[in-house]
Order: sequence, then structure tokens, then C-alpha cells
Amino acid sequence: MHEVDRDRPLQRLETMAALVSDSVTRRRFVLFVSLGFASLALLSAAFGTYGVVSCGTRQREREFGIRLALGATPGAMRRLALGQALVPVPVRALAHITTSQLFGVSPAHPLALGPRRWA
Repeated sequence: MHEVDRDRPLQRLETMAALVSDSVTRRRFVLFVSLGFASLALLSAAFGTYGVVSCGTRQREREFGIRLALGATPGAMRRLALGQALVPVPVRALAHITTSQLFGVSPAHPLALGPRRWA
């Protein structure tokens, strides 16, 4: 700067890296806070799903015992329990997608879910 204009006073000398870092500090903070809350929500959803699956499996304990006594393998029992417990997941996702695509109609409306034979 002194080579260009010696009479000009120098104020606030910073490197470009420092300027960029200062400009994104707030965004970075919001990103980390959002990431923390998203992680907490994901962890809460995982524990909730585990609780529902565990409760459903516990209620079917006698049925599983009978199936094992009749010759079912433990692996088949795990697949049965997880398969039946996780069926509602894609159904809820489909309902959410359907809700976002419909205007003024509920996702449970029979005409929205049924086949379109009149078209």
C-alpha cells in the first residue's frame, strides 16, 4: 500500500483468509446448531423406533416361542419381526409424499388412493 499511496493511513489490515472466516462465522454457527438438533432428532427417532419394535416383539413372545418349537430358525424369526415392524415406514413416507402432492384433499380420501378407472 505504501508503494501506491504513502499518504493513505492503513486501517484494519487482515488477510483474505481472516476476512472470509469472519464472514462465514455466523453461518457456520447456525450450521452446527442445526446439525446438533438434527442429530438429536435422529437419535430420538431411532430410540422411539427401537421402543416400538421391542414392545411389539415382547407382545408376540409366545407366538415366537411356538414358531421356534415348530422348527423356525432364529434368523427367520428376526426377519419376521423386523419385516412386520418396519412395514409402516414406507407407508408413512408414501403418505407424506401423497400429502405434499394433493391440494385440498386428505391422503386418506378413497378417490385419492384408489385406481382411476374413470379416466
